[in-house]
Amino acid sequence: GNHSSLGNLECEDAKPGSACYTKVAWAMSDGIYKHPNWYPGLTPNSTVKDFQRVIHKLDKVTCPDNPCVSSSTSPPSTTAPTQAPAPLPPAPRPASPLDCEDAKPGSACYKSVAWAMTDGIHAAPGWFPGLTPNSTFKDFQRQMHARNIAVCPYPPCDTAAAPSPLTPAPAQIPIPAPVPNLAGPAPTSEPA
Repeated sequence: GNHSSLGNLECEDAKPGSACYTKVAWAMSDGIYKHPNWYPGLTPNSTVKDFQRVIHKLDKVTCPDNPCVSSSTSPPSTTAPTQAPAPLPPAPRPASPLDCEDAKPGSACYKSVAWAMTDGIHAAPGWFPGLTPNSTFKDFQRQMHARNIAVCPYPPCDTAAAPSPLTPAPAQIPIPAPVPNLAGPAPTSEPA
């Protein structure tokens, strides 16, 4: 039978101990430094196969065969898509004046919040779920905004640190009388 494998008819990697291998090894360790012009296109970092290929062209007696090249000739670095670093999440958008506004002293919202903190929380605590007399002005403003957007059109400007947004109280909750006029000056039991 014919035992010659097709792949090895035109190529053979230089085997350790052969004259070709010895010449390739010398070229890699000494020749490339002493006579770099003998090895066009090669550098000290070139592979054994690269050196054998060049030496085969120069000296077919010592290296009669080209090195065998594996079927996957393309280096993986060019075929594999380079994994781009994951984009950073967009920076939190700074709140614009249209998104939030701390109630300004003298405004209807400010007066309503001040009334809620001093009187409303005591007179009608059910109007302010989750709030206590110790809650902050911003907490009250957030609640007033959720309850009556006409009086407090904007939430306070620390909404990023706020827990889950408050849901407006259902409209069917009966509001105890008397209802303070949230649009007008805040009624107070204390002398102004």
